[in-house]
Amino acid sequence: MNEPTFPVWGTRRSIAPSPAAWMSPGNQNDAAPTSVRVVRSTSSIMPRSLTPGTMIAVRPSARPSTIEEAIAEVEIAQLRAPALEAMSLELAARTAELREVIDNAAEAVREARRQALESSEESLVLLAAAIARRIVGRELTADPSLVRAWVREGIASLGSEDRVEVRVAPDLAEHIGTIDCEIAGRVDSDLVVDPTLEGTQITIVGRYGHVDASFEARFSAVKAALGAGEEK
Repeated sequence: MNEPTFPVWGTRRSIAPSPAAWMSPGNQNDAAPTSVRVVRSTSSIMPRSLTPGTMIAVRPSARPSTIEEAIAEVEIAQLRAPALEAMSLELAARTAELREVIDNAAEAVREARRQALESSEESLVLLAAAIARRIVGRELTADPSLVRAWVREGIASLGSEDRVEVRVAPDLAEHIGTIDCEIAGRVDSDLVVDPTLEGTQITIVGRYGHVDASFEARFSAVKAALGAGEEK
């Protein structure tokens, strides 16, 4: 049996060896800088064409630089963290101050609006009172029965009184005339012209109390119900 023969490198029958693992394309990094290494000695895993003293290009792996960059980014983030926290606290404080200013301004606007409404409401009531006085003055001349109606309502408000005295201002005496059953009903009544009374004042006095039946008293009750003060 013939023994197998093996090709010798450098002959025409030799087969080119496959590249070593350290020269495969997967381990080459085009982006990394190229360094130069001098071959001092040959070994069984390297081609015999590489003699001692031959320079070969070796590209370093990208992994170490990537790790270093990640570490650097972490360190930078750690350095920035206190500054970011301080900025966040300052922003929160300024936001709270601004919110307080806005709340105070809104409260001031509400208070000013309330005061404006109150003052305008009182002014409107006082204006209505002045207009009503003029209207009543004209109505008394055109319709004297208006005063008789005031007296009738005043007597009715006393309730259990069986005898009353109706005191009126001199200007109203002619509008009332005589007090009859239409005004007093079953209550005995006397009409007294009181010179101490003025304008549209009417006072009805009984044994158990008295009542102001004048226009001023009626309108004062309306103003009190509306919350308006006295005229200034």
